[in-house]
Amino acid sequence: MKINSQLLEKYVNGKCSKEEIAVIELWLENNKDIPNVLSEEELQFESDLMWGDISKNIKPSKQKKKAYKKLISYASVACVALFIGLITFQFFLKTPFTTYETLVGETKRIQLDDGSVIHMNASSVLLVSKEFSKKNREVSLNGEAYFEIAKDSLHPFTITTKESKTTVLGTKFSLSAYPNERTYLTLNEGKVSFKSLEEPTNSKIVLPNQQVILSENYSITKKDVNANFYNSWTKNELFFNESLRNVFKDIERKYNVKIQVNNKSVLNQVYKGYHKSPTLENLLKKIGFVMKLKYKKNGDTIMIY
Repeated sequence: MKINSQLLEKYVNGKCSKEEIAVIELWLENNKDIPNVLSEEELQFESDLMWGDISKNIKPSKQKKKAYKKLISYASVACVALFIGLITFQFFLKTPFTTYETLVGETKRIQLDDGSVIHMNASSVLLVSKEFSKKNREVSLNGEAYFEIAKDSLHPFTITTKESKTTVLGTKFSLSAYPNERTYLTLNEGKVSFKSLEEPTNSKIVLPNQQVILSENYSITKKDVNANFYNSWTKNELFFNESLRNVFKDIERKYNVKIQVNNKSVLNQVYKGYHKSPTLENLLKKIGFVMKLKYKKNGDTIMIY
């Protein structure tokens, strides 16, 4: 029997069979020693994101209350073992969040109640608490966005991704956290605190024109950059200074195409270039010229050779 979100929802609502209850409680017992990698504050936020406001939406019997308390006691286990890495961070449909999404090739501008403005890049999901206010400024991102956060020294603005947590008071920065890709933040103005959810003691303070990158082993590296390049997509401009593997992923998202590469070794080569309002054809020609590559377009598929 596979432990999944549907089964755990049944467990919370007291609808599991005796066999299902036995399996779930054995799973919980076996996983109780998983380290709690979240602080108390982070665990509360993650629990809100993953589980929704269960107490407001469910009126459990005594048996359900017992199950609820036990399951909540393992919220960190569920967050770590089951839910971090989902495309969105919602667990129940009842979760009190407003969802904003962008399609492939689409960008979107959102203004929040506190005056903050968020520019979403293609193929991104942003969750904003329905209780978002000047006192509660918490959002969750899967994808890429450029943030212009209204200043409020008393009420931090928090952005949670599948692997990181960023806390700001009032600043401008870009944050990229696409699934199965590196997470990185580039700061334009102000100051931010950036840390790994897996290793919360591993954190960095980021200053203007600095970039932090979260690696697969949860270490954080910091380097100096020109921050304006990294939000150029908000002005329909493209800046690249990375491997062709990542360049091609960006092109696929922006132009809604599929790129296939015959010689996989070229994917590790670094391409650096700046393009202002490029068409797909012009972009491919310039990359091909610099990297000595050829391409062939067949409908929505591009062959690189």
